[in-house]
Amino acid sequence: MCIRDSLHDVFVPDFNQNFSQTSRKAWSVFEKAPDDRKINYTLAVLTGRVFDSGSAISFKNKLYQATDEYGKLVCFMKGTKCLVIEALDGQLLTTVDEHVYLLK
Repeated sequence: MCIRDSLHDVFVPDFNQNFSQTSRKAWSVFEKAPDDRKINYTLAVLTGRVFDSGSAISFKNKLYQATDEYGKLVCFMKGTKCLVIEALDGQLLTTVDEHVYLLK
């Protein structure tokens, strides 16, 4: 046995006893991934539009009207401003005064 090996056998355990720390359970610092629905609406494209006298808006060379969750037409006065929401999956929605409507 050489001197180097004997120093290693004595020094390392002594050093570890004096200066090492006990391991602690580590918690993940990563946030949970959002669900698909939240991703779909987070990565949406928002575009401002104005309703015409027929309660319709033009978006990508097509006319759309707002409907509620039951499919009933929702009418707005001419000049009412809205935001068109084009979701990641292609779904089209609009918001007026913090209410969300489907576009048909």
